[in-house]
Amino acid sequence: MDVDESVRQYIVRMGRATREHPSVELGVSPRTTLGLYTACQDLAAKRGRDFVLTGDAKLLAWRCWHIAWC
Repeated sequence: MDVDESVRQYIVRMGRATREHPSVELGVSPRTTLGLYTACQDLAAKRGRDFVLTGDAKLLAWRCWHIAWC
């Protein structure tokens, strides 16, 4: 599955932002960020694409990370 470098960096920045934001007590781990990356690949494949969009990450971030935070 092709994941453009800009999309990879977007996902990494989202994960890092949860760890660096002053109002977030406990951000997501790098492993949880990798889980989002994988979920984005799965979503793209289920939608018939061979590439990941930043919109996939936006759509799935809360769902993936909510599980990690609960």
